[in-house]
Amino acid sequence: MCDSPQFSIISVYNDEEILSEFLLKGLRNQTCQNFEKILVNNSDGIYSSAASALNAGADDASGKYYVFIHQDVLLPPHYLEEAMNYLNDIGEFGIAGAVGVKGDDSVPPRPVDVNIIQTGLNKTSRESNVKNISDPAEVEAVDELLLIIPAKVFSKENFSQDICNGWHLYGIEFCLRMKSVEKQIITLPIELWHRDGELKRNWKHDLTLLRIINEYDNVDRIYVPRHSWPATRTHVIYRLLRNIPIINIVVRVIHSIKKNGLYDTLRLISKRLRRI
Repeated sequence: MCDSPQFSIISVYNDEEILSEFLLKGLRNQTCQNFEKILVNNSDGIYSSAASALNAGADDASGKYYVFIHQDVLLPPHYLEEAMNYLNDIGEFGIAGAVGVKGDDSVPPRPVDVNIIQTGLNKTSRESNVKNISDPAEVEAVDELLLIIPAKVFSKENFSQDICNGWHLYGIEFCLRMKSVEKQIITLPIELWHRDGELKRNWKHDLTLLRIINEYDNVDRIYVPRHSWPATRTHVIYRLLRNIPIINIVVRVIHSIKKNGLYDTLRLISKRLRRI
């Protein structure tokens, strides 16, 4: 029996089979059933961004904590009960999540993921450059696969539809905003399974990154799980140019020459051309 605060589970979905197999299955088996489900159907592409879809879902929420979660996350039966206990102990915070990221002591800092979860269809646990935790840990940012935000925080600060007008980085921008007002960003030490653990980047992702950098011009680096980038316009423009095929090829050739030498690079190019 769970007599603690109520959760609002908010998810945007476009595949009913995946939703049922993962998120809904996990919710049915929770030891804490003191939650409401708010499912936002975007199979027809009504919403053009994650921020707009999730904000719309939050408009109907009444819980103490809003849990923004992907359709392909399978929560273990104890997840909400454990999360509730941790959050009650933490008290005031801005945002919490299942996987966090922070920089190490190197120069420039390398990203270190915080908390081990299972990812992919084969349920592998990524443990390389990952810090496992047994207590909640403060981090720079949390993965968008699961975000927990107190209702009283979200009522004042929701997801930015102007800066994040696509499907990327809305949670990262929210973390930067919380950091700017000195609210804690927390990773919870609870394992789960995320079916699709790959970070997909394209030019739209990089345009959002550029808008974030313009908004937070006092930030040195942008942290996301498994990655971090210099918070400079030059870096983002370089990333955007890499999306142009011919420029991407030239850059890869230059990198190969630096790494392997001209002769070996030409030999690799010749091999690949013969395969075409």
